[in-house]
Amino acid sequence: MLLDQNLDRESCDLLHLTVHARDNGTPSLNSSINLTISISDANDNPPELPAHLEFSIYENHTSSE
Repeated sequence: MLLDQNLDRESCDLLHLTVHARDNGTPSLNSSINLTISISDANDNPPELPAHLEFSIYENHTSSE
């Protein structure tokens, strides 16, 4: 199976396919199967931070607080 575009879970998280196979014998044998493919998510979005960010930290702040 070849894809003509990248998979994107945000637009489609499941693919439902029917695969048909047939040989060239005499008589010809064939079979088919239904497949469901679940697309896993990838972290493909860059982090977004506001253009301006301000915060305060107390001088006696410890890492456990």
